[in-house]
Amino acid sequence: MSEFVTKKCANCHQEFTIPNSVINTGRGKFCSRECFIKFNGESSLEEKVRKYLESKHIEFQQEVKFAKYRADFLLTGTKTIIECDGEFWHLRPQSKIRDKRKDQYLYGLGYKVYRLTGRQINENLELSFPNLVL
Repeated sequence: MSEFVTKKCANCHQEFTIPNSVINTGRGKFCSRECFIKFNGESSLEEKVRKYLESKHIEFQQEVKFAKYRADFLLTGTKTIIECDGEFWHLRPQSKIRDKRKDQYLYGLGYKVYRLTGRQINENLELSFPNLVL
């Protein structure tokens, strides 16, 4: 079995190779972070969270803009934000710094921010939600 898989970018449609080991970490649809940002669709992790929220009849808004930031999910009528963090992008040092700045900004506006990792979303999403204050 090959260690790399060839995929086609969902945004620019260029082929790229990706380690097989990171396919289930929320990566695999885009050749670069730039293409991910330009793409108007949702990530596979966001899709799973959206479907979960819908199944539980939890009202939400997706991709809500706050100044220069976007929140993955804002639970309607609450000050609760859910961020879906694929390990490939969000474990990078510069991403951690950016995420911390974003969280601090949103906390300053009175929001609670819950960051769900790709592993939490993929392995047992149900267990990730009991801690949410809705």
